[in-house]
Amino acid sequence: MGTVQFIFVGTGIFFLILLLSGLGLRRSGRPYNGLLFNFHKLIALTTVVILGMSIFRINQQTPLDQSQLLSVGAAGFMFVISAVSGGLANIDQPIPGAEKLVHRASVYLTMLVTLFSLYMVIFRG
Repeated sequence: MGTVQFIFVGTGIFFLILLLSGLGLRRSGRPYNGLLFNFHKLIALTTVVILGMSIFRINQQTPLDQSQLLSVGAAGFMFVISAVSGGLANIDQPIPGAEKLVHRASVYLTMLVTLFSLYMVIFRG
């Protein structure tokens, strides 16, 4: 398997694990299971690190242009929004519907923006 396929397949696998663990958290109810919540956070962090290292290596081989850097920045921003909204979901206070909606929407937007960013970077779109 080549580097490009590894990045796409690896990212897809990590996103799938994140979705499944997130659904498990939602079904378990509050307060969240600490072990599952920490597993979910560690998988998210691992995904960001692997993607960051991949983009860094690609950038070293062939510098990214402004549109590619913008798409990578947008993906990074969406990861931050997902992480912050997910962290807010774990506090002991009741969660307003808007915060739940923000986290759920940001998860899907993060996946879409990240896959678009990978496409832009790898295929030099």
